[in-house]
Amino acid sequence: PVAQPSIQVSNTTVTEHKDPAVLTYITNDTGISVSWFFSDQSLLLTEKMTLSPDNSILSIDPVRREDAGDYWCEVSNPSSSSIGDPVTVVVLWRENGPALSMEVLTVIAIGVLVRVALVAALGFSFPSRGLEALVEKGGLHSLLGKRALLVLYFDTKAVTSSSSNPQDNPDLSEGQWPE
Repeated sequence: PVAQPSIQVSNTTVTEHKDPAVLTYITNDTGISVSWFFSDQSLLLTEKMTLSPDNSILSIDPVRREDAGDYWCEVSNPSSSSIGDPVTVVVLWRENGPALSMEVLTVIAIGVLVRVALVAALGFSFPSRGLEALVEKGGLHSLLGKRALLVLYFDTKAVTSSSSNPQDNPDLSEGQWPE
C-alpha cells in the first residue's frame, strides 16, 4: 500500500503579485505517480504554475487571489493510492491598488491635525477651496508662512507632485502662494 503523503508549504499566507507559493508533497514511497488537486477538482496548470519533473513540487509565481484555497495531492502506484490532507493557501490583496506609504499617511495626519487646530483656534471652518481664498487675501500667510500652508493645502494635487516645492506644481497657481 502507498503511504499517505503530507504537503509542506513555503508560506500558507502570501501576498498577491508579490510572493510565490511553493507546495511540496512528502512521502517515502518510490515509483509512484502524483496528481495535484485544487478546490475539489484536478489542478489545471496555468502559465504561472510549474511542476517539478517528478510532480513533487508545485510552484505558483506570482500568486493571485484566485489561487487561494485548498490544495492536496494523491499518490498512487499500480496497486493502491492515497490522498494527503489538504493545505490552505491564503492570498492577501489590496482592493484599490498599492497602499500609501507610512510617510505620506503621516503627512496627511499632520495636515488634518493642523487644520483642526486652526478651526478651533480661529473659531471657524473653511471648505477645501475656502483655504485658498484665505491664502489669496494674505490672511493666514502672515500668521503661518508658506511651509504651514503647504501642510494645510495637502490634498491629492500636493501629494502627487513630483516636486517638494509647491511653486513647481503646475496644478497650483501663483496666487495661491503669495510672497
